[in-house]
Amino acid sequence: MNPIGIQYLYWNTGCLSDALTWTAGAGADVLECGTMAVVEMSSAQRKDFGREVRNRGLSLTLNGGVPGADLCARDPELRQKSVALSCEAIQAAADVGSPIWSGVIYTRWLDIPQKPFTFQEQEEMWARGVESLQKVLPVAERCGVNVCFEVVNRFEAYMITTVAEGVRFCRDINSPNAQLLLDTFHMNIEEDSLAAAMSQAMESGRFGHLHICESNRGLPGLTPTDTDWPALLSTLRKTGYPGVVTMEPMVLRSSPSSAKYRIWRDMVPDGAPDTLFRCASASVAFIRKAMEP
Repeated sequence: MNPIGIQYLYWNTGCLSDALTWTAGAGADVLECGTMAVVEMSSAQRKDFGREVRNRGLSLTLNGGVPGADLCARDPELRQKSVALSCEAIQAAADVGSPIWSGVIYTRWLDIPQKPFTFQEQEEMWARGVESLQKVLPVAERCGVNVCFEVVNRFEAYMITTVAEGVRFCRDINSPNAQLLLDTFHMNIEEDSLAAAMSQAMESGRFGHLHICESNRGLPGLTPTDTDWPALLSTLRKTGYPGVVTMEPMVLRSSPSSAKYRIWRDMVPDGAPDTLFRCASASVAFIRKAMEP
């Protein structure tokens, strides 16, 4: 059965030790941590943190881009700087034992054009991203880290919004460590069929990571919704996807990241740690049962 992860932002805490405690207690297997929390650690701190993760019986993945980086930028100096920052993030992932660095890491997240985005502009931006990442991925190969580009909806990014585009991007980069992060929230907006999109990613050999949440970014399984989780997770199992199934719910308007994620109402009774823990535990149990053969 696939390991189940919880994204650290769900816990609404700046304390990674608390997030580890609650993630393990909720029955999950993996904590997904913010990239910069690890990049900003010293080498010794990274080793200590990796050891703490393992001592809790957990694994770790990293998610999120590096502020200021844009591997698709027109400015060659910014692209060069972005390559260096990306290589640092990959090394940080390796230092803490994360086999994955994922997110909208090929360009600036939420930086949306205010005018029509032409096919020619897309191809030029695409070529710049491929060129930059062909300098980054050899580092990932040496470090044993898969770089998983997140396929997000049209309101958050614009170069890669479908699995088909993501597969082509990975193939153009031409590295086995160039992979995709699929997310049910984004796929619900952009894909004709979630099952077909996941199958396409798996058949391409580029399905590296998965985020799940309800279509309103709530926790799966707490209330009846239109998402048929047993059917969807059964399809996931049939594809042979071996990776982590990471819950990425965004449920609190009080979260520091709520504005970026457009969370204007609470989707759990309150933000108390006990409430978040109880809801996460129920959701993990629901997902685990839905993934059973």
